[in-house]
Amino acid sequence: MAGKVYNWFIEPKDSRTNEAIASGCSEENLVTGIECADEIKRNLWRCTPQFRDKLVASRKSLGLNFEVFCSEGKNTFNRIRNVSHLFLKKNKTKK
Repeated sequence: MAGKVYNWFIEPKDSRTNEAIASGCSEENLVTGIECADEIKRNLWRCTPQFRDKLVASRKSLGLNFEVFCSEGKNTFNRIRNVSHLFLKKNKTKK
């Protein structure tokens, strides 16, 4: 039984983050105007799970601002959804 196929994308939220992603991904991995599951068109960088993890790990130290997206299945652009909550935990402040 084969495992599930996941396709990973990063949406940079500022130009500095976009430049950091562009330095680690080839131009052919930039997908522009792709409609996501929430019906919003976005410009996303397709990436490997390893590159995604590297960005997540260095997010705070490098001041990167991005969201993580994922689609499941062989069709890379099938129902791309935001899964940032799985990777980008925000610090909760005590009240």
